[in-house]
Amino acid sequence: MKKIFFWFLLIIILCLPAVWSLLQPGFFTSHDGEWMVIRLTAFHQALRDGQFPVRFTGRLNHNYGYPVLNFLYPFPFYFSEFFHLLGLSFINSVKAVFILSFFLSGIFMFLWTKELWGNWGGLISSLVYLYTPYRFLDVYVRGSIGEAVAFIFPPLIFLSIDRLRKKDNRFYLAIGSLSLAGLITSHNTMAMLFLALIISYILLVEKKFSILHFPFSIIFFGLSLSCFFWLPALYEKKFIIFNQVSVSNFFAHFPSLKQLLIPRWGYGPSLPLSDQDTLSFQIGVVNLAVLFLIIILLLRNLGFKKKKKTLFFVLCFLFSVFLMTKYSSWLWRLLPVYNFIQFPWRFLSLTTFTSAFLAGSLVNNWPKKFKNVVVLTFFIALIILSKSYMKPENYLFKDDSYYATNEGTTTVADEYLPIWIKNSPQKRADSKVEILEGGIEIKDLMVKSNQISFFSQGEKEALIRINTIYYPGWQLFVNSQKWDFDYQNDLGVIQFKIQKGENKVKIIFKETPLRKMADLISLGSLIFLLTFLFKKDNCQYAKIITK
Repeated sequence: MKKIFFWFLLIIILCLPAVWSLLQPGFFTSHDGEWMVIRLTAFHQALRDGQFPVRFTGRLNHNYGYPVLNFLYPFPFYFSEFFHLLGLSFINSVKAVFILSFFLSGIFMFLWTKELWGNWGGLISSLVYLYTPYRFLDVYVRGSIGEAVAFIFPPLIFLSIDRLRKKDNRFYLAIGSLSLAGLITSHNTMAMLFLALIISYILLVEKKFSILHFPFSIIFFGLSLSCFFWLPALYEKKFIIFNQVSVSNFFAHFPSLKQLLIPRWGYGPSLPLSDQDTLSFQIGVVNLAVLFLIIILLLRNLGFKKKKKTLFFVLCFLFSVFLMTKYSSWLWRLLPVYNFIQFPWRFLSLTTFTSAFLAGSLVNNWPKKFKNVVVLTFFIALIILSKSYMKPENYLFKDDSYYATNEGTTTVADEYLPIWIKNSPQKRADSKVEILEGGIEIKDLMVKSNQISFFSQGEKEALIRINTIYYPGWQLFVNSQKWDFDYQNDLGVIQFKIQKGENKVKIIFKETPLRKMADLISLGSLIFLLTFLFKKDNCQYAKIITK
């Protein structure tokens, strides 16, 4: 136990240069980073209002509300909320998650690869995973908290698959399943890319074809644990304008081979149909060197250890590079998922992961008398080559109030607005409750992200508008009776008629039947998994499943 903690501590120490800029005061400029802080403040308000799981952020979209967390990776915000509840500011909570995404991904990569390549091989795999340029691009340039957090989970999933291949182990079934659920709820695109890699690994390397086998059970439970997120997101996609707006033209963002192979760095955007991007798409000098040396060792074929796994990851690396280039455009046109991926260079996440695995293999298979030299050379090269990447372009010194009062949508093209909105809001409404017809008085108004209530008093019928966009889940009650309303207006907001006299009005955002079913599947899966994990008898997993 002491030995493993020594290696954990060593990884944390060696990771410090990568996160040192995040330990400085203030926040930093990036493409999406400030949006993540704004979204966290809105998430916090919704959670404090009793909305769980959080789907509808009431403050965003100019205080008209926005269902962004019904569609985009919620886990990083639950993770950030934990630190905020401990007393950190919203800004520092987001930074804490970025920092932990480095520490945890490095430790988990070591845990997995040390079993294959030994401690020194595991250490090099961990360091390559941490110091690949794309990791710094995600944090210091793009500010993508979802992608940063997603890197935590793949090593744990592969560790669990490898352990379960050797022996049926309930602990690793639980770890693998929870990790896959964490990956799915951390970043939509990363989850899809890594899920393809995981399934290919099970089929081609582990060769476990039955759903009753543990490796596939990880996928089953991972999907069921995260069902509360992905099932409503997939079903309710038909309610939003996502497919009607262009967030990016996938075929205009293929990096050139020069951009992939030659080191360069910048903080600008990915430019369509151009090789003049200031955004870096480099695979990484060390990563390419690892691939080159591994291929040489494989060709020599002198007692190569774990050859099948190594060859699998070499082919995955090369195929990922191919999918990032314009030469794969014919293949992408046959696949219906390119809009979902948005940018082909996101496959850098897979070259990052596969090259980290291959780095450990290189150390393990290198002649023993040169092994120490290889380890030291790789470490020095990683630090020197990454020196210019592990820092932001500029720092920002704004306090939490700036982000907690920002009412943007935190998305590129407001792509999660409902399709029934004809004119999207451009500014905050003068009042949350608006009287369109009839003279009534509004008293005791209470507004939360998921509930609006008030008393009305009037001598005649009135037409009332609630300046909150309608999204499935909103229900209206007048005097405790369910009440009809419509949202067929330019803003797509809730509108209804109310009778004369005194009325108690309450508008509540609730889970739809589909969401309730998805929530129950996730909860039931968690209970089953925990019960199975702590069950005292030694019956086989397959017997439990098939009862």
